[in-house]
This record gives sequence, structure tokens and C-alpha cells, in this order.
Amino acid sequence: MSLRPSAVAVGSAAAGSGVGLYDHSGMLRFVGVGEADCLAYAELFDLASGSFSLATLGPEAAQP
Repeated sequence: MSLRPSAVAVGSAAAGSGVGLYDHSGMLRFVGVGEADCLAYAELFDLASGSFSLATLGPEAAQP
């Protein structure tokens, strides 16, 4: 199964930043180190292709 998000705004993430996976309503569902982490999350939870989007987050969003 090959998942592709509906809109990818992911570039090369700077150190300390992450990539967020947002659902169709705009809710942040997951923050990963890279796009691959987010796509693995989508596959794990069987999210339909086109039902989520990815965006690069700033360093403050990647803090615990």
C-alpha cells in the first residue's frame, strides 16, 4: 500500500524541526522527525490517502 498525503508542504526539515500530520479537519495528529515517520503513522492507523496532509513544523513544535 503506497500512501501519499493530499498536500505535501514538506521540504528539508531544519535541525530541531519536525513534520506534522494533519487530518482532514486540520487537527494535528502526529509529529515525526521526517515525512517517512508520518507516512508510517498513516499506514499504521489505516488513514486513507487524501485524508491527511503533511507540513514542516518549526523547532518550537518539535519540543516535548
